[in-house]
Amino acid sequence: MNGRHAIPFKAGLALLAVCGCSACLSCQKKTGSMTDPSRFRTLVVYDVEGLHGGDISAEELDATPQATLDGETTARIFRQATWKAGEPWWKGGSLGVASLDDGTKRQIAISYYGGIFVVLGEPGYYVIEGESRVAFDVVMKEILAKTFLPSREKGLGRSEFGTK
Repeated sequence: MNGRHAIPFKAGLALLAVCGCSACLSCQKKTGSMTDPSRFRTLVVYDVEGLHGGDISAEELDATPQATLDGETTARIFRQATWKAGEPWWKGGSLGVASLDDGTKRQIAISYYGGIFVVLGEPGYYVIEGESRVAFDVVMKEILAKTFLPSREKGLGRSEFGTK
């Protein structure tokens, strides 16, 4: 390479390194600008399609069939979730509201398939794997069978919001 192109090439690499890193989602996660699921203390799961979270009022949520996961169950399932860039393939799920260790709350969309969830309003998604995934599947099946399906048979839940 001749000297004439060396400075612009090096400047371009420096610019790419600075701009690329500041925009990198994995760097944002490492600096704490995204929700860390290990901070989830409890989780309330609602019988509402998860991706509709922002469209539903607090009053509607209060009237919706719901199930609360205690602290131990929430920690066991979510504490080691792995963040992934991009958007997941979404087939359906429920809305959850996670209470964090500082008292704040985050809406999450919890998929019924694939052991994944999305923190609404944040990029990427999380994957639940291993023993946590087994516990997740058991808990979600139990919530569906014992809480949501009986409520739906009574005309409550998803049908009220047109998300059946």
